[in-house]
Amino acid sequence: MLARNNSDESKKSVQLISQCPICGFKYKQNSAKQFAGKRNADFVHITCQKCKSYFVAMVMNLRGGTSTVGMITDLNYEDVIRLHK
Repeated sequence: MLARNNSDESKKSVQLISQCPICGFKYKQNSAKQFAGKRNADFVHITCQKCKSYFVAMVMNLRGGTSTVGMITDLNYEDVIRLHK
């Protein structure tokens, strides 16, 4: 499941990861682009519209709720797609 850019999952991901860890700017829903997904997890790339930093996160749907793990990166969305393949 590659590049479901504006899926409901990626919009929900932005709600969970609501602000940039670098500058604190609140992400907008169109900031997240899903680049991969598995049964219970979605992988999203987020670009901060203010400071232009990048963030990659895994959003996991678990029995007890939703959990996220993420990291700041220097990879833009195109790099993530290329390297993921």
